[in-house]
Amino acid sequence: MPEILDCPPEILDLIIDELALSPALASELVDSVHQRLSRRILPLGQTCRFLYQFILLRFYSSCFLEFRELFDEGPQYRLYDSSAVGTVQKYNGFLKHGTLVKDLNVRFGGRAGWVPPAQGWTTEKWSEFQEVSQSAPNVLVKLIPRFNHLRRVEFQRDIGPQGSLGDFVQGLGLVLSQVASLTALDLSIQYNADDESDWADDGIEIDYSSSAARLQDLSISIEPKLRERSWEEVPTDSDVLGALWFMDILVDLLSVPSQTVRSLNFEFILEEFGKCPLGNRWLNNREYGTDVMTVEKRLELPLLGKLYLTLGNGCQFAYEKYFNVAHGEVRDLSLQLVTIPGAYG
Repeated sequence: MPEILDCPPEILDLIIDELALSPALASELVDSVHQRLSRRILPLGQTCRFLYQFILLRFYSSCFLEFRELFDEGPQYRLYDSSAVGTVQKYNGFLKHGTLVKDLNVRFGGRAGWVPPAQGWTTEKWSEFQEVSQSAPNVLVKLIPRFNHLRRVEFQRDIGPQGSLGDFVQGLGLVLSQVASLTALDLSIQYNADDESDWADDGIEIDYSSSAARLQDLSISIEPKLRERSWEEVPTDSDVLGALWFMDILVDLLSVPSQTVRSLNFEFILEEFGKCPLGNRWLNNREYGTDVMTVEKRLELPLLGKLYLTLGNGCQFAYEKYFNVAHGEVRDLSLQLVTIPGAYG
């Protein structure tokens, strides 16, 4: 009679998915997927070495780290995974099995809506949580050296207080400067255009050594949030210039890793401009008309062969200003026109 160990890997994957992601018990609804996997799947690995190795590889191949605002007294973005217990378990697990990680997703979200537990926690346990639940740079500087087979990284930031933006930049800089195995980077960034700070003007200093990333695939989606404007208000050149400052930071961060990039997917959306008739018309005139700005640094992509652009609402404007591409070498080109619903030309 066939046994579970006789199943091919793809069937074992389905079995594990069913066990981990089936409708949760009421007590598990607040738990993260990582916690449910820990409780339901890892005990299965105790039955034999084959299952243990199979489950371990699957369990730790992808690492999702979420940093959220935990305390009311200020925008302190710290590692958090559904609960204090789950946060400690996840951190310790990936610290131990980091060599198995191939994909890393780092996300900066909103407030956690969490209250420190008043009962059931010893001083030792609470101290352990506080030590683990640190900012992104402090967490990544400990985990990244363990992730020596990391291939793909995704950084996401939702709109929110500026407090997480500095952590976003520092954390990304750590990854790019220390992970030589990294080949794919996916960035998704929302920020308030008014959040520009002193460190943005000073530029970013990163020590790119022999262990620095050499990217093959680069995907960037940027969505600045500008102040709301009336339909009758005509934008000015300073409005669009004020929204592009984060591009200068990205150019500094990616200056070395981008030298080996062969595929670029770029999206830049000035949503507030596209929502009103005058803003949309003004933006189109700037994209196809008079040059209104000069940038000091551009991202050099000498090996680029595949280019995917989402045109409309500012993308072409930002692309032409901040990227230096030998378009004659591009063999695969994809252009997608996207407009904001309700916009008028």
